[in-house]
Amino acid sequence: MGLFRVPIPNYDRRAFREAFINALVHRDYSRLGAVHVRLDDDGLTLSSPGGFVEGITLHNLLVAAPRSRNPMLAYIDKHGSIKRGDVIDLCRISGPQAYHLLKRLKEQGKIRQKGEKRHAV
Repeated sequence: MGLFRVPIPNYDRRAFREAFINALVHRDYSRLGAVHVRLDDDGLTLSSPGGFVEGITLHNLLVAAPRSRNPMLAYIDKHGSIKRGDVIDLCRISGPQAYHLLKRLKEQGKIRQKGEKRHAV
């Protein structure tokens, strides 16, 4: 036992943050499991529960229209209605809890679906 040095590769923090948030936003919350980050000789790998969204395959991945498994989380992430850090907090709770929280925020007018207009009060 003793002091030793372990080299840590220098990855772009912004790229890592984007990939990590994407893994949280687009994961399958109906499945158990966590988002995993692995650093090995092959590089940095992020994985999350769930495969492709229904209708997307490896063969049509590059030509299919983009769709989200969790449209409310994706909306919040894209449009910043809530701070991006709050998206991470929302993803820490279970899928059904997150859905009900987001539904309540939408009903209170704190977030909107794409294309919805804010109603004057």
